[in-house]
Amino acid sequence: MTDSDLLSTINKIAVASGKLGVQIVELTGNLDSTTSQISEKSNRLREFDSISTKLQSVNADIGDAAKDISNSIGSASGKIEIADESIHDSIKSLSYLTSSAGGLGIQITTFKDSIEKVGSIAKKIGVIAKQTNLLALNATIEAVRAGERGKGFAVVADEVKTLSKQASDAAATIDKTLRDLDTITGRLMNKGQICAEQAEKFGSKTSEISSMSVHVKEMISSIKKVSKNISNSVDSIGRVTSDTAHQIGRLVDNAAETNKVIEQTKPELNKLLDNTQELVGLTAIDGIETLDTPYIGLAIELAQQAQNTFEECIRRGEITENEVFDFSYEKIPGTNPAQFSTPFIEITDTYFPEFQEEISKRLPNIVASCCCDINGYIGTHMKAVSQPQSDDPEWNAQHCRNRKMYDDPVGLKSAKNQAKFLLQIYRRDQGGGEFIIVKEATAPIYINGRHWGASRINFTT
Repeated sequence: MTDSDLLSTINKIAVASGKLGVQIVELTGNLDSTTSQISEKSNRLREFDSISTKLQSVNADIGDAAKDISNSIGSASGKIEIADESIHDSIKSLSYLTSSAGGLGIQITTFKDSIEKVGSIAKKIGVIAKQTNLLALNATIEAVRAGERGKGFAVVADEVKTLSKQASDAAATIDKTLRDLDTITGRLMNKGQICAEQAEKFGSKTSEISSMSVHVKEMISSIKKVSKNISNSVDSIGRVTSDTAHQIGRLVDNAAETNKVIEQTKPELNKLLDNTQELVGLTAIDGIETLDTPYIGLAIELAQQAQNTFEECIRRGEITENEVFDFSYEKIPGTNPAQFSTPFIEITDTYFPEFQEEISKRLPNIVASCCCDINGYIGTHMKAVSQPQSDDPEWNAQHCRNRKMYDDPVGLKSAKNQAKFLLQIYRRDQGGGEFIIVKEATAPIYINGRHWGASRINFTT
């Protein structure tokens, strides 16, 4: 095999390894998304299961309430039947009272007419008594004239006179009594009229009461039917919710098992990705040009630029070496997502943008050109993603990527790498739930022989 053939083979291996790495990263990303979705759905299912359990409890309460209502209605129905009989008897009594009140009025009127007739007769008796008294007086006079022969007649005349007086007194007494009775009967007639009117009103009310009693019985019957329907519906809902809860439980268990399998698969995929990236790194050896070689060269150049800048600033006294290696991070108040400040941020903000931006334009498909410290902190990023923060955290995540800690596995691996270069493939979080597959070429940054961090060149494939 000639050198040309060897280089061609190595290039093919590099391309194939790169494609394999991209596919593994995409697969890993899809698994992450799937795991996240399954976890979210599992949480939703658990919430639904909790709601279903509450629904079962509420449904049981409704069932108990329906039974209580049914029992209460049964009891009320019996009482209403008794009350209905009482109402019916009362209605009969009221009807009898109404009839009696009307009859009493008629009897009082008849009695008053009789009193008037008796009064008329009493007056005639009084007239007869006066006439009899007058005759007795004349008889007495004639008896006196007759002398001895009229004595017997005089006795009779006296008796007639006495009888006449008694008859007159009796007639007067009867007249007074009749006047008193007339007054009383007048009052009775007034009372009777009032009673008749009240009885008539009661008569109209009794029909209303009777109608209401029928209506109440009909309502009770309707409520019984509704209560029975509720009980039947509660039973049906109970069966459905029980089956649903069982199905949800199975879904949650299945989701947990799926997540477990995925989690067990991830380490193997990560090992495969590491091996693939190692293979890609092996193809990018000195003297062999691959598709990734130019980007690796830019990463090495960017690291050298950062090293020269820091060492020159230390030499000029703009910053001390201790300040360069002071990895204390002070959170900037009011930032979301959180941003941090460091003692060396002023130097990187002053000098790094010029060469970071210039290197990012050298080759196509570069999406980031920046430097991080040994803990993954990127103080100064590219200008396009170093905007002042707004009130929208999602917008900030996409447009304010400076002054942030990138201590994810890829970020830390790049930051702590001390080999000449490192080539990785990963899903870059763009914010807002968006990801892109990128390769990252990185080279270590040394300041006066001390490892400070790394350059990072991100590019799409």
